[in-house]
Amino acid sequence: YWKVGSPFVFHRANVPKAASRPFARRSCRTVQRSFAKVSSAMAYPTKVDSALAVLAGTGMSSSNYAPPIHRILWRMGTEIPPPHLASFGFNVLLSGLWFGAIWGLFMWFFTWRASGMTMGAASLAALGAGIVFGIAMASFYRYGSRKYKLPSWSQFERSL
Repeated sequence: YWKVGSPFVFHRANVPKAASRPFARRSCRTVQRSFAKVSSAMAYPTKVDSALAVLAGTGMSSSNYAPPIHRILWRMGTEIPPPHLASFGFNVLLSGLWFGAIWGLFMWFFTWRASGMTMGAASLAALGAGIVFGIAMASFYRYGSRKYKLPSWSQFERSL
């Protein structure tokens, strides 16, 4: 039975030499600090950094206003707007393209090819799924931008 304040309750990061242990044996807090150092070394474009600072002030989750596909593109140096500041069409296109492509390839290799589906039918199904997903995500981002009264990307750029 573990009680709060018991001498047996401790976190492994508090143990001396926690950082000198192999990576697989480090505690969650130590690993989190290691990743924070790595990710802070990779900077986003300055416009994006200032937009992310504004979005962080709204109180919404960072995974909401900086999804993985956006973070990858920002690290590559592209100045695409965060999804809550982007236009509806841009969000449909970006969300739908990556989802449709990945989902379509996954379904092709694991289901459709073995069932005898033609490449054309599979491409059409992936396109349809991408459009539906893109519209759903763009609607979600548009709702968030209206809820938090956020400006569009062009208005945000003018205010810099």
